[in-house]
Amino acid sequence: MTDPLDSAEMKARRIHKIVVLWEILTLSGISIVALFIIWHLKRRSGIVRNQINLPMMKNHELQLPDESTADTEKAL
Repeated sequence: MTDPLDSAEMKARRIHKIVVLWEILTLSGISIVALFIIWHLKRRSGIVRNQINLPMMKNHELQLPDESTADTEKAL
């Protein structure tokens, strides 16, 4: 026959295992959601950065005024 203390101890162990499993599942779920949020924000920031990225102006596209026209503009 089983002793009533053994039965209560077995129930306590079973409850302890269930609580530990529940904590592990909860923490892992929160971690997965947090990782998904971080991934999503990084992905969205990359998309926004690529859409906003303005083309750089190159030096050869700049046209500086000639010295002769610059002198006439100063005279005016």
